[in-house]
Amino acid sequence: MSVKGLVLLWAALRRILDGKPLIVSVNDLLSYDLVCLEAGFKRGYLKANRKQHDEIRARIAEEMAKQNAKPKKFTKTAARESNQKKIEEIKAWKAKYELVLAREVLLIDYISRLEKKLEIRNKPRLAHSNPNPV
Repeated sequence: MSVKGLVLLWAALRRILDGKPLIVSVNDLLSYDLVCLEAGFKRGYLKANRKQHDEIRARIAEEMAKQNAKPKKFTKTAARESNQKKIEEIKAWKAKYELVLAREVLLIDYISRLEKKLEIRNKPRLAHSNPNPV
């Protein structure tokens, strides 16, 4: 096997572990064949009797053991809990939004009243408008 083949296999393994495979599905369980397919080789390309495959096979086996140690089960109750948390978060953000919006409306009203007072104060006064001059 050439060095290029090993580089392709290591790159494929890295993509799979990062969750960004190009060929295989993200949801597939890690296996030797999966790495081979992602690298562009046929299933069974990684052989146990080839010395150059020992290192990558060991790393794949290590990652498969990690995957098997913590199975990912996504049940309906977990989905409901996740959805409920998101719904609560949305409600909290909506309440904050409404508070901010109410504050803005009050500020606009306050500014409007201040502008009216300022307009009244800045009106020119006529000399005859005051009947009792001091």
